[in-house]
Amino acid sequence: MPQNKTAAIYLRVSIKKSKDPTDFQRTQIVENQELKLREYAKAIGWTITHRYEDEESVAKTLRPQFKAMMKAAKRHKFDVILVWSLDSFSREGIGKTCAHLHHLARHKVAFRSFNELFLDTTGERAELFTPLFALFASFERNRIVERVKAGMDRARSKGKHVGRPRLVVDKTELKRLRRSGSSIREIATALKVSPASVHRIVQPLEKKSPGPVIISESDKERIRASPADRVKVGREPKLSDKQVARARKMIKEGQAREHIALVFNVSRATLYRGLGRRSARGPYDR
Repeated sequence: MPQNKTAAIYLRVSIKKSKDPTDFQRTQIVENQELKLREYAKAIGWTITHRYEDEESVAKTLRPQFKAMMKAAKRHKFDVILVWSLDSFSREGIGKTCAHLHHLARHKVAFRSFNELFLDTTGERAELFTPLFALFASFERNRIVERVKAGMDRARSKGKHVGRPRLVVDKTELKRLRRSGSSIREIATALKVSPASVHRIVQPLEKKSPGPVIISESDKERIRASPADRVKVGREPKLSDKQVARARKMIKEGQAREHIALVFNVSRATLYRGLGRRSARGPYDR
């Protein structure tokens, strides 16, 4: 029975000897596969709306057309992905392949292989395959984690440092600069480290030795802002869009959050609420 679905076809060229797109053998194989897929889609009532093709020579993790297809699937630009065979879709092992298929299932995009018709998630089989894809993907993730942990333990047993190189900072000089009123950005420039590293060291030091808040001259100028740029007094003070943008700019400059809150005359909790959280990125958005 015909089904009214929109489909995307994915092709992967397997000829390694010739990279010339006009090569007869290469072109013939691609065209034959595409012709068969289009005929099959037409026979069952699917409409091909997207076409993606990657080179075999492209690294497995750098397939630009594959990533574009998975991004489009996330936005549900089509209902199903039709491929010539499973190995043309992915050759990254069972874990990675199942992770890709699970990604499609989560975004309500079906999958069908022309040469392996049992790999079909367009009908009732989706209820069977979807949890299996998730299970195999989870197994692969756990295996990777175990391998990484085993490698780290082996390195530690040999006396090797695991992780980032240790950051060496002259804390005496850092404290002196902080007491003199230097900002986080100025200290970072003087010590040739990142502002985030300076803030990470300064924050616990200031908590251990409470006292008057040291404010740089640039912060004092911001505190003496016009009344129109200050937050109104009320039960639940909020930051305006303009103030949020300015606060984010100050953070990028290396300013401490407690100083930024003081500039806008709000609590740190109110500042954090205004800044909000960043949106997460998916594996196909890189």
